Parts: sequence; structure tokens; C-alpha cells
Amino acid sequence: MPPQTLVRNVMSPLVSEPDLAMALAAKLRLPSSAFEHIELHRRSIDARHRNRLRYNFTLLVRFSGASPAHPDVRPWNAPQPESQTSVSLTDPHPYVIGAGPAGLFAALALVERGFAPLVFDRGDSIEERAASVERFRADGTLDPDSNVQFGEGGAGAFSDGKLTARGRNHYACEVYDKLVSFGAPPEIAIDARPHLGTDGMRAVVSRIRAWLEERGCRFFWRHRLEDITICDGRLSSVSINGEKHSPGALVLAVGNAARDTFRLLHDRGVELQAKPFAVGFRLEHTQAFLNDYFYGERNDFALSGPAVYRMATKSGGRGVYSFCMCPGGEVIAAASQLDGQVVNGMSASMRGGAWGNAAIVAQVGPDDFGGAPLDGLVFQEAIERRCYRQGFAAPAQAAAAFVGVGRGVRFAGSYRPAIVREDLSVVFPRKVNAALRGALRRWDARGFTREGLLLAAETRTSSPLRIMRREQTRDSLSCAGLYPVGEGAGYAGGIISSAADGLRTGLQFRRT
Repeated sequence: MPPQTLVRNVMSPLVSEPDLAMALAAKLRLPSSAFEHIELHRRSIDARHRNRLRYNFTLLVRFSGASPAHPDVRPWNAPQPESQTSVSLTDPHPYVIGAGPAGLFAALALVERGFAPLVFDRGDSIEERAASVERFRADGTLDPDSNVQFGEGGAGAFSDGKLTARGRNHYACEVYDKLVSFGAPPEIAIDARPHLGTDGMRAVVSRIRAWLEERGCRFFWRHRLEDITICDGRLSSVSINGEKHSPGALVLAVGNAARDTFRLLHDRGVELQAKPFAVGFRLEHTQAFLNDYFYGERNDFALSGPAVYRMATKSGGRGVYSFCMCPGGEVIAAASQLDGQVVNGMSASMRGGAWGNAAIVAQVGPDDFGGAPLDGLVFQEAIERRCYRQGFAAPAQAAAAFVGVGRGVRFAGSYRPAIVREDLSVVFPRKVNAALRGALRRWDARGFTREGLLLAAETRTSSPLRIMRREQTRDSLSCAGLYPVGEGAGYAGGIISSAADGLRTGLQFRRT
């Protein structure tokens, strides 16, 4: 059988049933008889020209003869698992701390390896957690342990449910396959910007938990990791809700909001390292404006869906970019501490809301906040405290006023419990403000910035630190038996990469 070949940038009109063979033949100037087999590998929308949107396909092709010489044609091999050390474990019940994507997929891998892991999370199950989040959004009453950041499903269960991954390695592909097996739509495996939405993500998470429980995995909600004991460089015991345990292995899959856990690890001598991250605002527009601005008034939105965008530039010597764009969504209160304000974006699977939002963030690093392990964390907290208002009202300002390109008159949006009009120039250090302003000015063609509303503050883009681990065995450099994984540990940047990191760690264990 001829080998499969990857063909990129195959363009087709935005129609309900595109003819892949015709589009491929037109691109390569070959007859359809030249193709033995065509398989859709990736799909995106080319929106560079308003009112003339097209599909951009990447195809897996078997040619009936030799592959043509073309810059967009290249050999393709399926991603392979990476070589790693096998870790023998006699304890049938390894512990997993955190039931977000990294923790759940570590548990899935452990169950496949014959273990019955115990999963602990400081928050609630997804059903109880949803009720806590809704109360918070209604009246500003925050539950510090069960909220947008903490609880079953992690922060991704109250987001757009984005399933993008920068690199689709073997483990990421495994994650997509498993999500589909638990009810996610098959399209997530081919869409360049796949998403489930908050409702879709919660449903999949519930099915994963049920599958794990049927196979002996046990979940413990409202259980917080309070202490760890290290003896001779190895994990000796942990304290959870006042009880002491001695697991054979502990997978630490906390999110990037687990600041008390980071401080605990630092106090106990676990090696941490400060890392760069990004801070900024949520920028919200009406979705009708975004649809017209990016896709055009004559576009068929039944095929394209609501308009999405991605922006990036250099400003003031640092990268500034959009992050976590939520079309047809809401800006949500995402705090996890009683004295700090955080915003994030969320949307349902249909993305049918009247507003669209994205984080607009600038990169920050040790030059901004210091090089000690917890300095980035302290920097985040200071920003969030500056933005806190009674009842978790969000400080907001017309983007035009912040940038200085006009007065800006719109002052409405989706955020609950409340929005308060303020000068946001006091939120970030001067150099960060200058970078954000420079980028927003640059992007103001046809009123993009002037039509937006800024809400503060977006600080939880990624972990401000990394829990240092060994490359092969994937456990802590300073605490054997402690396995840091996922976004909170500093090794991932979203749902898929976090899940893939947890999956890879779980797969290395062998029961003895």
C-alpha cells in the first residue's frame, strides 16, 4: 500500500459538503485519478478576506503514483509515544491530587495499568460546583474551595471548553480519542480550533468520572492537601483533611490557582522555579460587531459559526496577544481568593450569546517581578488585590479611553455580578500598561479597539512557576514519589496539553 502523505493548505469554498478531491486536484493540478485515498486530517477557516471565507484543509492522501514535488506535500508518519522509564509500584491505590484534566487523565492511565487510584479535590463534584459558581455570579458570594478554579473538571469546566493544542503529539492524539469515546463530537479531532463549551465539557467530565468509578477509582470531594513529609529525598506521608496517609506515589495535578499548595511545597523544600506568564484584561465586544468586522455581513454564519479572532504583536519589547477567545460567550468572575478579583471567558457549546470576548495579555517574566520561586505568584496576587471591589464587581473601562483613541461610549457587557467604571491604568506596572496600549492602538483599524470594553484583571493565563521534575521518571527533583503534572505544575497550557501530561505520567507506572 502506498504511504500516506500530508497535503496542507487545500482551499475550498465554505459550503456544507466540500468536494475534497476537486479541491486537491485544483491545488496540485492533477486529475482525480492521481489520488487513491483522501482523508480529512485538519480543518480551519481562512478568514483573511471578509465575505469570502474559505475552508483550509490538511489532507492525508495516498497517491496512485509518486507523490508530486510541492512545498505543501510532505511525508507523514503517525505520532509515536516517547521513550520513558517504567516505574514499578506495589501500592494498588496511588493518590491523585486534583480532578482537572491532568488528574482525570492520569487516573484514566492508572486504571488502564491495573491500579485503582484515589482522587482528591478541594472542590466539589461538577454538579455541586456548578451551583456554587452560579451563586457567586449572582450575588458575589465566593466559596474559596469550590469555584471557577477548584473542583471537578478544573478551570476548563468553566471556560469555552477549548481543545486546541499547539502540538498534536501521540499523547494529545490519545486525549482527543478518549474524549470522543466519552461523548465529545468527533469533529474535535480534525478542527483546528475545537471546543466543547462549558456544557459539553461538564457532560464529558461526568462520564469520565462514572467510567473510573466503575473500575474501582474513588473520588473524595472537599479534601484538601494540607501537608507533605519528605524523608531522605522521598515522599513519606501527606496530610489530607487532618488525616495522615502514606501513598506509594502521589500525582500532583493541581491547577495554577493552587497558591497555598505552592507555598506548602516551597516551605517543605520542593524545588520550584519562577517562569514567565502573561497578564492583561478581558476585551469584550458585541458578537454582531465581531461577526461583521472579521467575517463580513454577507457570510453564511450557519456554516462558519460566530467569528473568532487571534491577535499577536510585539509592543514595548514584549509579546502582546489575544488568548482564550470566547465567541458568543460571557466574561465571568473567576476569583478563588476572598481579596482578589479575576476575570475569565466562558461560552456554551452553541456559542449563541450576544457578546464575544478574549483576553488581551502581555508577557511578563522575572525582570518584572523577581527571580525567586514565588515572586510571580506574589505579583499575580498584588494585581488581583488592586482590582478587588466589594461583591467582586469588575473594574472596567472603555478600551478607547484606556488607549487614548477617543472617549468610548459603550459601557455594558455580560459580566456578573456587576461592572464599575474605573481608570484601569493603575492595574499594571507602567511598562506592562505601555505594551498593552501600544498593541491595542495598533489593532484599532476600523474601530476594533474603540468598540471594546476592558475588564480587569486577567492573571491566570498559566502557572507563575514550575515544579521541577526529572525528565525520565517525571517525579520531583527533590521529592521522589511526588509526580507534578499539568498546568499548575508548569508543564502545560490548556485542557489538552494538561490532560496529555497527566496521561503520559500515568502510563509509565507498572503494577508489581
